[in-house]
Amino acid sequence: MPERLDDLLRELPIDSMPAGLPGRIQRRLTSARAGESRARLLVDVGLASALLAGTLTLRPFLKVIPGLVSVDGLAGATSWVGQLGSAPAPTIWSTLTGALDWALGLTDNLGVAGLLGLMLLALPLFAWLPRLLPAREEGVIA
Repeated sequence: MPERLDDLLRELPIDSMPAGLPGRIQRRLTSARAGESRARLLVDVGLASALLAGTLTLRPFLKVIPGLVSVDGLAGATSWVGQLGSAPAPTIWSTLTGALDWALGLTDNLGVAGLLGLMLLALPLFAWLPRLLPAREEGVIA
């Protein structure tokens, strides 16, 4: 709900509305925002749990995975994080497409448990991706 609604409620003319209406509306908005915040937190906890479960599921398969993806130590990780900070969407997109291309060869080595672990890793990453993208302004066609 837009924050601008709070400002509009304060500007309502007092003589044309029942007493206490702006206060009741603001309490209702606060309650609705708190509910949305709790729901978002629960979804994030579920996604983080899926990410952890995927990581733990894949851990035994690390020796079996051919051509394990390397980030070239700390320097490579620092470079990737720098790219993530400057251009998050292209960096994540290239990382995910590279990982998906690499994952095509995994079916022979991992089996069902390993593929389930990969899916548990991918689900939260794709769910969190829209938060990293810039917000679209209304009326602007991209």
